[in-house]
Amino acid sequence: MEALKLVPITEENRGDVLKLQVDESQRGWIETVEESLAELDHPTNNCVWKAVGLYADRVPVGFAMFGQWRDATGRQPDEVWLDRLLIDRAHQGKGYGWQAMGQLVALMQVEYPCSRIYLSVYEDNDSAIRLYRKMGFFFTGKRDRNGERILVLELGEMGK
Repeated sequence: MEALKLVPITEENRGDVLKLQVDESQRGWIETVEESLAELDHPTNNCVWKAVGLYADRVPVGFAMFGQWRDATGRQPDEVWLDRLLIDRAHQGKGYGWQAMGQLVALMQVEYPCSRIYLSVYEDNDSAIRLYRKMGFFFTGKRDRNGERILVLELGEMGK
């Protein structure tokens, strides 16, 4: 397995990243890269998103999007979200999800000094839940507006 590299989305790599797709059985669990980039280009909520392509030896193998919510006053509370993570169907099962999670958590701590990172998952997405739990995320007992179960990773004061 090649080492994974997080690469910001640019006009140069946008076309390659747009080709990434999850397996047909996973389509209801995550938005497409096209939908994600449209949200990135035209934000409609109180979150400023950032996106990266996941590359192994210059080959795009995945995509991630993350950001920090703002309240009505523009203040940024300690709510940083890993909103999207997908590994292309041709590259699943190779350990890229694990590598990506480690690197994304580290990047998010640099981008947003925080003590927690949140994400949400559909309860029938067993492989994602196993990965997130292995990374130290735990269920909060809450659900997001789509009915997904919310997980959190407690970073403590070290993350700030």
